[in-house]
Amino acid sequence: MANDLPDRLQTVVSIARQAGDIAMTYVNCDVSIETKDDQSPVTEADKAVNTFLVAQLQHHFPGEAIIDEENIAGTGARVVRDKEASTWYVDPIDGTREFIKGTGVWAVMIGLTRAQSPVLGVIYQPTKRQLFYAYKGGGAFKVVDASRKERLHASTRNEGLTYVRSHRRVPEGAALHLESFARSRPRSRVLALGSFGLQLAALAEGKADLLVSAGCGGALWDTCPGQILASEAGLTVAKVDISSKSIVPLRYDPTRSLLLDYPVLCLPTTMFPDFMRYVRSGYQSKL
Repeated sequence: MANDLPDRLQTVVSIARQAGDIAMTYVNCDVSIETKDDQSPVTEADKAVNTFLVAQLQHHFPGEAIIDEENIAGTGARVVRDKEASTWYVDPIDGTREFIKGTGVWAVMIGLTRAQSPVLGVIYQPTKRQLFYAYKGGGAFKVVDASRKERLHASTRNEGLTYVRSHRRVPEGAALHLESFARSRPRSRVLALGSFGLQLAALAEGKADLLVSAGCGGALWDTCPGQILASEAGLTVAKVDISSKSIVPLRYDPTRSLLLDYPVLCLPTTMFPDFMRYVRSGYQSKL
């Protein structure tokens, strides 16, 4: 198959920017808010952006599967004919709670998988007009105001590490291992961000060094776009298998559960051996 990812990327970037413009029309407005089955909030902005994204992807990539959060969140599964084929993962507003609070720390996210692995991802933060994107083999990039383009690389720091995590979760289990690993290095600090996609983007641009979700929660649309961005920037993204106490590859099989029943780990690939030595009494690597 010819490499169609660069052409697809141009289309998806345009879609993401337009979706961001739609979301911005709801900022500083009295938007309606509902509570989903998983107790997470959803606004009319989420729904409007989700509808736009799905329609655009269906138009430009007819016949390809689309996993979109606001239509199936909470169900945990969706029937897809071919788990190896192209599948889109859409999160219209990653960081809905931040959107509601008006912090600006939220993003439109679109990811594409093939053979159960991410191959393309776009993360757009409209409040700062900054765009993150990557495709397999093409590197990871950040664009600000559609003018300045920067290639992204993971941090190479060995001290003064920044551990990024959610505002809402208290570290436990594997997350506690990683935070204690970060704190074992001199001059470390914690950075709290409410959008998982922007957390991964912070690692991809070297502003942070380590991340692990504090526990189970989230879904594959939360990780897909950021995973390819992080991987192309030189980071390892994997899941923590609690039952077997091991670190294993994060795969995307839409014929099974879409919800994450495990923590997700991200750190520079060069740092991974040191981390595993630090926690060798607990978790083992199967990567």
